[in-house]
Amino acid sequence: MSIRFNTLSSDEITDLIESLDPKVRVNMSSLEAAEFLKYPLPTIYTWVHGGFLNGTFRKRGKRLNFLTRRLIEKFYNGKDWS
Repeated sequence: MSIRFNTLSSDEITDLIESLDPKVRVNMSSLEAAEFLKYPLPTIYTWVHGGFLNGTFRKRGKRLNFLTRRLIEKFYNGKDWS
């Protein structure tokens, strides 16, 4: 049985983004994304490799840049991964 959490509204997402440090309001590095989501960096890379975070990042060379709004929407409002 899966537990379904309430989703975040657009206003709640906007408020959350505005409360962040200005340098990560648009995009964040993989390390900043791991710190924000409170998961270890290898877990973030596993999720990227598994396709769970598709559409939330851009790859530039070896670096991943996460789009903050898309990452929040996917993590909090996306379908369950289990």
